[in-house]
Parts: sequence; structure tokens; C-alpha cells
Amino acid sequence: ARLTARALRKGMRVLDVGCGTALLALLAARLGAAETLACDNDPMAVSRAREMIRDNQEPGIRIFESNLLGSVGSEEKFSLVIANIVSEVLVRLLCDPRLPGLLEDDGRLILSGIHPEGRELVRGALLASGGVEEAWIEEEGWHACLARYGSKDSGDDTKGER
Repeated sequence: ARLTARALRKGMRVLDVGCGTALLALLAARLGAAETLACDNDPMAVSRAREMIRDNQEPGIRIFESNLLGSVGSEEKFSLVIANIVSEVLVRLLCDPRLPGLLEDDGRLILSGIHPEGRELVRGALLASGGVEEAWIEEEGWHACLARYGSKDSGDDTKGER
């Protein structure tokens, strides 16, 4: 949540992959995202996420069922992609060649839900896919990474924990 609050700007278009109950999608909407798409491969999670969105009256969030990026259109572009899922699934996401193309030129990626033992696995997959680390944080034993694709200067010299 801290990296989402740090990276999100008003008017951004956000994709929450593996949304679970859609808490990060709700946070994005509350922080000013213009539109948020949230997906999960579990039909029960999608149902709970839809209930959560309805209960919180956030009409700018669209929930759908998808196995990672499987149902996300290749023409879609996002300012921010958030994925709070286990390390092994984050690696599968990072190995999907469609991921960099879904991000706008200055788009960012937040990878979270990373257990300490999975950090180097995720980091290796990020770097192998052409990703660039911007910051790592650790909170209560869990790790999260803010990243981007391409060689543009992020304008953010804060590297966080390494």
C-alpha cells in the first residue's frame, strides 16, 4: 500500500493483477485513479471483489476474471500495474512478454506480497524481463518493489532498501 500511495497520481489508469478482494484497487480509486481494472483467476475472489466495490460505491473500478494477463487486451495501456501475489506467480507475470507493452512510456509496476525467500527470485525475473528496480521496501517481513521498463530516468533517486 505504501508504494501504491507513493507511485499513484491523480488521473492514472491502474491494473490490479491478482486482486483478491480488490483492496489495492479501492486504494487506487481513493487516491485518484481515473480508472482501475482489477482481475483475479479465482471466481470466488472476483465475486468478493465485486461485492467490495459495490459496498464501497466505487464505480470507477472494473473487476473481471483473468489468469494473470490472459484477458487483458493487448491494446490496453496503464500508468500503474499492481500485483500483490506470491513470488512464484509474480515470476510468471514477469515472464509474460505482454507486460512491458501494457505500461505507458512512464508507467510503473508494483510487485508485492514477496516473502524474503522469494525476493531474489522475483528480482531476477524482473531484471531478466528488462525491468529496472526503482525501490524496494520491507514491512513486517514482506517485501515490495517499485519498478519500470525501459531506460528513462525515473526522476526518483530514492532506492530504498537493497
